[in-house]
Amino acid sequence: MRALALLMIVVAAFLVVRWLGPAPDPVEAGETAMEATADGQGASFLPPPARPGEAGSGSPATPAGAPAAAASEAPPPAEAPAFLPSRASAAGELEAARALAHGTPAEVQAAAGGLAPERALLLEAFAWAVAGERQMAHALAAKLERDEVPERERALLQAALEGKSVVAAGAAGATPTELAMEMALLAREAQAALAAREYPAAAQAFSSLLVAELEAPFEPDAAALARWTEGLDQAQLEYRWNPRAPWPGVEVSVESGDSLISIRKRYLATRPEARLCTGLIERSNRLSGVLQPGQKLRIPSSPVRVVVDLEARWLLYFLGEEVAAAWPVGIGRPGEDTPPGEYTAIEKTERPSWMKVGQEPIPFGDPRNPLGTRWIGWAHQGGKTTYGFHGTKDPGSIGRADSDGCVRLLNEDVEELFQILPEGAPIQVRW
Repeated sequence: MRALALLMIVVAAFLVVRWLGPAPDPVEAGETAMEATADGQGASFLPPPARPGEAGSGSPATPAGAPAAAASEAPPPAEAPAFLPSRASAAGELEAARALAHGTPAEVQAAAGGLAPERALLLEAFAWAVAGERQMAHALAAKLERDEVPERERALLQAALEGKSVVAAGAAGATPTELAMEMALLAREAQAALAAREYPAAAQAFSSLLVAELEAPFEPDAAALARWTEGLDQAQLEYRWNPRAPWPGVEVSVESGDSLISIRKRYLATRPEARLCTGLIERSNRLSGVLQPGQKLRIPSSPVRVVVDLEARWLLYFLGEEVAAAWPVGIGRPGEDTPPGEYTAIEKTERPSWMKVGQEPIPFGDPRNPLGTRWIGWAHQGGKTTYGFHGTKDPGSIGRADSDGCVRLLNEDVEELFQILPEGAPIQVRW
């Protein structure tokens, strides 16, 4: 009986100690701080990162004197948020940025599928805002933790939600995602300016878009380039190619007996460094018919240059720092690649013959002549080359690498370039 009584006393003592002792460590019990969000639902997005030892952070504090191994398991400080794109692969981030610059919300959602959930949420919210679906965009943006969105991206998202504009695209140091967001906002702004007949603003916005696209780290999008080129053409028709618009220029008066050739010579006599052709005067003033004494003409004072982007297969014609015209092009096929470099426009020829070294010239109109209706030769470091711009009898070759090394355009496009590109104008060909 004594043994039974002693055993009962020991059991009772054990139960008292168990009841009154400290609770087991929740981490040791298998609980995690990420099993629920503040609203009690399953965690879809990461909560704000906690400072070590901060109360109410959703993660247990590290006790004083704890081993270093335990301290290393604490969440990172708030200054290094987990939201940054380093959580996703660079390739995935780049593809998502490309979709953001060019695509629909559905395309952005598909491209962002491989990113961290909170990263995808930001891009989807922005895409819906730019598309005009503000209610959807606000609902998604409300799920984001403000302090975890990088500052520049937060400002761009806010601009999209509020319908605000941006100054330009391609600011120094911009990430691919920031650049894509800027471009998406600028595209919306360009279309709005065009619809409102604010042609100088629309022209500048489309110009910035085309430049940004060719300099972006993601692959150029031919459909976007075509769409923005069409918008540029509509805007510039009423701006750079309208003599009544406020573009930089010099006014001259037509004198008795004047022709465009004599006006060009008189202008260049006082500005020998300028590059000017009669076609540029004609196009800028919408001339048709005979000049009249006393007639006022305007001559563009902005310098002309051309950039050919071989990767995008697109040509930009600049007046100053603004794209005044743009066209798709075809380039040299493998083994006959168009060489990048700095060139100068020379030898503009209508209805050109075609010749290859060691062969007889093939006249214009011969089925074997691939040059189309115009030829603009290139010089390099003062010497004539075999390369140039020309038209084509094969419109399907535009956008492809199909030529013998020259840059080809549709005949109607090369005729326009021929009209407004002065001999001596610089040409940059680049990848």
